[in-house]
Amino acid sequence: MLIMTALHVDFWTWQTLHPFLWQWLPFEVWYRALLTLLCTALFWVLSRYLWPDVDPVELKLIEQEEEGRPTFDD
Repeated sequence: MLIMTALHVDFWTWQTLHPFLWQWLPFEVWYRALLTLLCTALFWVLSRYLWPDVDPVELKLIEQEEEGRPTFDD
C-alpha cells in the first residue's frame, strides 16, 4: 500500500512533457489508468486472501454458544 501511495504522487512527471501513447492518449491519463488497475488488483488480492471467512450471523451464534445462551437451533 505504501508503494501504491508513493506511485500516486508522480513527482517525476511534473516538469516534463511526455508524448502521447498511440498518438491520442496523454501519458498522465495512461499512467493513472494503469495505477487504478494495479490498485484494483491489489485490493482484490488483499480482500480475497486476507479477509476473514466468518459470516456475521455464524459469528453471533458462536458467541451465543460460548456464553451459554440459547441459539436459534435450541
